[in-house]
Amino acid sequence: MPRLPPALCLLLAACRGCGGDPASEIDPTGTWGHETMTLVAAAHEDRLVVNYNALFDGGGQECACLLDMARRSPGRWTSTHAGVEVELLMDAEGLALHAVGGEPVDLACCGTGWPGDRAETISHLPLSRCVTVSQAADVFLPVPYVEEPEASDWQVVEGAELEAIQLGHAFDVWVLGRLPGEHGFAGMVRVEEVECGG
Repeated sequence: MPRLPPALCLLLAACRGCGGDPASEIDPTGTWGHETMTLVAAAHEDRLVVNYNALFDGGGQECACLLDMARRSPGRWTSTHAGVEVELLMDAEGLALHAVGGEPVDLACCGTGWPGDRAETISHLPLSRCVTVSQAADVFLPVPYVEEPEASDWQVVEGAELEAIQLGHAFDVWVLGRLPGEHGFAGMVRVEEVECGG
């Protein structure tokens, strides 16, 4: 077998794993949690839509949050919620959701002194498969300062297959998920407009 020139060896070593930077493919889509927290995330391109439900302060305070987040770098998304900048960070150990700076804050959807939260990778599960059953289902997105999501410019046609899951608690009329692909999205659809399986 012929020897490669040293310059080509260096180029191949620098490009090991070329064809996709693993850091750019970090994807938190799915469900995460622990005993007092459930987080559902759906990512598409630079958007991440999150539903976060949790108890903190010994179970005395409850969070029920919808967040529309933007990717700032691989593994980091941010959103401003009622004047507080929140970030979601993901790495091989799991994910963390907290205020930028890491200090406890008064987050409108959680209450006073919210310390942030984290979930380990072992808790991560994929979303289910859902199929649109209405002719054209509107896609909704969370809006800062507004409890009810608002309709976006997207619609999902009948028969489209989503990676999604029905939300619980305060948001059980919604399915959160994504339509993969070039013309896809991340967002929410009303529960009566889809059928979800395992």
